[in-house]
Amino acid sequence: MKKKYLAIIAVMAMTLLCIGCKTTTNENPKGNDEKVVASEEVSKGDAKDEKEQISLDFAEDGMHVGDKVIPLPVDGAELIALWGEPRVVVHENEVNLDAPKRTNYVWDEIGIFCYLYEQDGVHSDVYSIGVVVNKDNDYVHYPEKMFKGTMTIEGKPWYKALPTGEDLELFRVYTVGDYSLWSEYTDIYNPEKTGTAADYVGIEMSIASE
Repeated sequence: MKKKYLAIIAVMAMTLLCIGCKTTTNENPKGNDEKVVASEEVSKGDAKDEKEQISLDFAEDGMHVGDKVIPLPVDGAELIALWGEPRVVVHENEVNLDAPKRTNYVWDEIGIFCYLYEQDGVHSDVYSIGVVVNKDNDYVHYPEKMFKGTMTIEGKPWYKALPTGEDLELFRVYTVGDYSLWSEYTDIYNPEKTGTAADYVGIEMSIASE
């Protein structure tokens, strides 16, 4: 069953493709060129019951959520219909004010977030989806809770498939079809030391050219 949540969120988050900031006046620890200009503190929609485990598989045609396929880019409304109303975080570039605003939708209860660009005050399609398994930094677009479902890459355990991807020192990137799966190491000085999901922050899926 779906359960309605109304909880004040003090969320911290990470980024691979987009730099985020805190909901307070504190600066973004990974960059100082932008700030969060808006962050809805309450997730109002129907979230997945915590007992309901989500099954994700990253494949050539997109992210499989159960029997539904999510390609990129995708209309944000499709994700809202799937996971409920998200918390919204808006980032503004202080150096280039003409740059489009970047927005995150965050589903705090299930450990998933996504990135959108805003053009002319209207949210564009989602161009990246992130799943957080281990929180390593305090960023506002990090979900409050970690993903507890099952996650695979073309049917294989995700943390076993990732080591065959490209090592970029801080990240591992695995290509599947037209998509890049980015995963930050939890320990950059001794990466992949356990051979388990504990070695990675999670996965962010984006179009390979992004």
